[in-house]
Amino acid sequence: MRCSTWEKLLRHYGVTRISADRVVALFREEALTVAPGATAAAVETIRTALALLEVVNAEIARAEKQMTQFLDALSETEAVGGGAGATAPDPVTILRSRKGLGDKALARLFAWGFEAVCAGDHGRLRAASGAAPPSGCSPESATRPGCGVRCPTRCSRPPTSWHAGCCAGTRT
Repeated sequence: MRCSTWEKLLRHYGVTRISADRVVALFREEALTVAPGATAAAVETIRTALALLEVVNAEIARAEKQMTQFLDALSETEAVGGGAGATAPDPVTILRSRKGLGDKALARLFAWGFEAVCAGDHGRLRAASGAAPPSGCSPESATRPGCGVRCPTRCSRPPTSWHAGCCAGTRT
């Protein structure tokens, strides 16, 4: 590649520690001499890593599809459960219409605060989402599910930045 191409590339990514002339000079230097088979081993390692990444990406895509199907089914269940005279949309449809709230965040919200969503309990929703610390929590200690941290505010919310701070250093 020419020096001007490297200049554009470095500028695009905001790299200032090295100049384009230095990059060109480094690529023109003699290549390292490695032991026999080292190149083949590196290629095989990269192939293995790529195969693992393909499996991981397939599993992520499958999980996202399953999560979307779950939310669709939950939305249909809510719509059916509303009855013929119901005019209000179900909670899933309402929350899906919010900007910035994707299916991952929505599924997490339903996993941690389904009763609060269905009941329209905004205080519990704020506490479950991590928007604000809950008011009036009991000072008794309880273990937050899944993390083994003793929480002085007796709550069963997902870990959040403010919540993790109140439990700092209190491992069980």
